[in-house]
Amino acid sequence: MWKKLQTLIEFPIQNLDMQSFVADQQFLKDNEIDSQYDLHGMINHYGTLGFGHYIGVVKNHLDQKWYKYDDQKRTEIPQEGIQKEAAYILFYIRKDISTKSF
Repeated sequence: MWKKLQTLIEFPIQNLDMQSFVADQQFLKDNEIDSQYDLHGMINHYGTLGFGHYIGVVKNHLDQKWYKYDDQKRTEIPQEGIQKEAAYILFYIRKDISTKSF
């Protein structure tokens, strides 16, 4: 029978460095592309493989605050309140992109 893994995987909220995973290092340098990423959202899953509940956690780019979305309820949470042990999907934005205005 399959079971959901409950292993805690540590991941950074800021400064995830992906440089060692880039095959063409020169491309990064030539195009002045940053290899550092910041977490901007995540989906948490509570439950088992057969059933459960999903909660979204997102950083608002306008006020730089973190919010938890649980069904129809939105709650502001401190960055320290992000529950890493329930992380299911992480959304990172490259640092040099997050500071650009489009």
